[in-house]
Amino acid sequence: MKRKLICIATIILMLVVIGVVIAGDSENQRIHQHQAAAVKISCDHTDPFAFCTPFPLVTIHTNGQSIPSDEGDDSSMTADFQVMDNPTANNHLYDQAVVSSFANIHSTDNASPLLNKKSLLIKLVTENRTENKLAVMGMPAHNEWVLYGPYLDKTLLRNYLSMNLAAEIMNYGADVRFCEVFLDDHYQGVYLMMESISQGENRVNISKYSSGSTYTSYLVRLDRNAAETENLNNFTRYAYDTDSVFNVVYPESAILTPELRTYIEQDLSKIEKALYSYDYTNEQYGYQNTLEVMSFVDYFILNEFTQNYNAVNLATYLYKDVRGKLTIGPVWDFSSAFDNDRIEFDGTGFSMQLGTWYFMLFKDPAFVDLVIERYHQLRKTVLSDVYLQDYINDTVAYLGPAVDRNFQVGGNAFSGDEDYLQPTERNPANYQEAIQQLKTFITVRGDWLDQNIENLRQYCHESANKKFNH
Repeated sequence: MKRKLICIATIILMLVVIGVVIAGDSENQRIHQHQAAAVKISCDHTDPFAFCTPFPLVTIHTNGQSIPSDEGDDSSMTADFQVMDNPTANNHLYDQAVVSSFANIHSTDNASPLLNKKSLLIKLVTENRTENKLAVMGMPAHNEWVLYGPYLDKTLLRNYLSMNLAAEIMNYGADVRFCEVFLDDHYQGVYLMMESISQGENRVNISKYSSGSTYTSYLVRLDRNAAETENLNNFTRYAYDTDSVFNVVYPESAILTPELRTYIEQDLSKIEKALYSYDYTNEQYGYQNTLEVMSFVDYFILNEFTQNYNAVNLATYLYKDVRGKLTIGPVWDFSSAFDNDRIEFDGTGFSMQLGTWYFMLFKDPAFVDLVIERYHQLRKTVLSDVYLQDYINDTVAYLGPAVDRNFQVGGNAFSGDEDYLQPTERNPANYQEAIQQLKTFITVRGDWLDQNIENLRQYCHESANKKFNH
């Protein structure tokens, strides 16, 4: 009888725990725009030329100014920024805006000024030019956003798909929403409004800097070389051959004192030395004491699965709360993933195991085991062929006529005038072909990894790593 009562109590406890977990998941459930969007009421306006869209509608008025780029120009211009976003009806240019603000704007990368569709960093500000934190398209309030223009990605889907996958696989992925954009009354096409990678309760959730403190939580970015005075002289610059350098994203420059910069350099270097040392697997001194290991596992799988090989070289973020371990992520920029890079990646092979940090992590059999086990788990859920193919089909159906509207501007997306991929026959001839290429890559890549994921063990074999082990 006593044993029966213990069993019953155990089952009740398990049910309570499961209930708590489910409740917690529902509160933090990712919103996938194409799944959550309500069916819009048909319009009855009489003007057949009125722009009408079920998607959030963004208007930007520059008042005659040119939008500066990051290419040797850190300045920004102030524009009028508005969002029309009716949850039950279509949106029009003449509708009442639900978001209206001044915004400091500049293009976000070195490539976009050369393209027909610019990607923009948008910082919402008040009339007095202070931060103006506003909720945008159902995403939590913040003052900083990225308006990403998928020009080289002819599917329009890569960042939408990847950021939502990251949110399901990792603790956080930048939230995203499709929208349509007008710049100075000229239609620009389909864009993706994205949360920028920045500190905040609903973004990279690290504690804010306490004024006067000699230490801080931090968020850093590994990317192309910037001004030498902005680079961090952390240990990786000497331990690993890379042209990429770290810069501090948080604390922001306004509060980043030389003392705090030195603290971040030293703290990051201390963590890296634990990884690059002979004691890298030591229970007391090894990397597992300073790295959030599963973040490195998930980051590897997502970027390796998509062959997003800019990762750990460009646009790579890491963060650390003063109370925690160094975490890699959030992920960023999958525009060249899924075989959309100028150089062909045909769905076979490994690469990231040789990259920054990973060339050491993959010397440890315990880490390799985690990668292989986690990969097999994810292939049964969000990285399965069925899930991904259905996700793509449903998103394309959701975009509907907006796809044709998008490709009517620019004029040369499929003309061959700007063939980006090499050899040229890799460039899709139309939207349907672009989608099919994406689907084919996912099937080929998943099949190859299923057959070869165990081969990652070669990188941790003792014969390959004698000089790194005691």
